[in-house]
Amino acid sequence: MFLFKSVYYLGILIYDNFVIICCVIFGILVVICYLIRYYALEMFSKLTFFTKLIRTITRENKVGEVMKKLALAVAVAAVVGGVSIANAETRTANAKATWDAKAVKDTNSMLVVTPLKSLTFNYAAGLERFNTQDGVFDITIAGQSGASDFKLTSKIISNTLSRATDDSELTVGVKWNGVDLSNTTETVMIDTAKGVTAGLGALATSTAFAGSDRTSAQGAFTFSIAEATSAGAATNFKDLTDGYWDGDVNIEFVATWDGTFTPTPPAP
Repeated sequence: MFLFKSVYYLGILIYDNFVIICCVIFGILVVICYLIRYYALEMFSKLTFFTKLIRTITRENKVGEVMKKLALAVAVAAVVGGVSIANAETRTANAKATWDAKAVKDTNSMLVVTPLKSLTFNYAAGLERFNTQDGVFDITIAGQSGASDFKLTSKIISNTLSRATDDSELTVGVKWNGVDLSNTTETVMIDTAKGVTAGLGALATSTAFAGSDRTSAQGAFTFSIAEATSAGAATNFKDLTDGYWDGDVNIEFVATWDGTFTPTPPAP
């Protein structure tokens, strides 16, 4: 009974206010239509803007600039987003090495000595000393007709290595067949009168030193770093500051022929 009365009164209410209800519904529809029209125009205007923008970019050849801006935007986005971008690259390094070089040819001198290799000494930490080197050399003599004996000696002229960074010096030791060369006394390498020929026997024959041709032989000194000084005082190799030393090792050779020689006629 209650439900019936409720429906009855609701029907009377709708009937009495029908015009008002229709007006409200119509107003709601008008608002909806207006909103649809507004957003439709907004979307169309944006589409038109992008269309014009693309045409302008194409007409003014600004595609490259836009691509750069897009790339920059992507990079910024990657940084902001915590994305790591790795770029492939090539790294190069250049260095220049210089050698002091000279060329000498001597086929007329009575005695010619030519070193065949350079000397490089490297420190061996486990042994607390520098390595040794075999300094091979080529020696040529011109035979002297009438000679009966031949003698060859050698002596150190200079053998010090130094550097500009400090006052340390290294002394290069030189040995011939186990005998230390000196800078004051000549070391005999060949003496045919006493039968000393070890190491250079090819030069000790009479056909070589008393012949009419040139004869060559090869020998080798044993080089080593004999001692080190710092500020003039002896020091251990292990106490030297790391670095580079350089200098010249000069050895003087003296060849002597004894005999009765025929004087060389003067040139016409």
